[in-house]
Amino acid sequence: MKPGLRIEENGKVKWLPLRTKICSLSVGKAMVEEAMPGGSLGIGTSFDPAITKSDSLSGSVVGHVGKLPPVQNALKMETHLLDHVVGTENEVAVEPLKVNEPLLLNINSGMTSGLVSEIKGGKAAVALKVPVCAEAGDRVSNSRRVGQRWRLIGHGIISSYASAARVLRKS
Repeated sequence: MKPGLRIEENGKVKWLPLRTKICSLSVGKAMVEEAMPGGSLGIGTSFDPAITKSDSLSGSVVGHVGKLPPVQNALKMETHLLDHVVGTENEVAVEPLKVNEPLLLNINSGMTSGLVSEIKGGKAAVALKVPVCAEAGDRVSNSRRVGQRWRLIGHGIISSYASAARVLRKS
């Protein structure tokens, strides 16, 4: 399971990938033998319940050992902005992304915030607050702060990953 458990040591945050046995799968209230992508899925594991408290593993990706993509702290994505912000009372045009702008990103089942560090030719580099386990080609929904709420402004497709340090140096 990646990125796994958040651990703070000596003032630094790191993420510890976890290994467990999957004991059960459920979709809604029904127990199933097999699950496909889409919808909500409950995964029963052999973890001590203290590890899973407060949804601390929400957004982690489960897979066979050695088969999951690496955990990334920064990404580059093709951006596709909408014409208008979704969910506002009045019609608000979507402005282009800006360097140092915070975004809320939904990637697979995970949600993270990030800071735009570079924009070039329809692509944006983003340093992530919480790392993600995703592959090039995965889709991302992009939201920005409009008033007091995060509002959907577009989507993206992960094109590659970058070192978070390199991404932040460029901003």
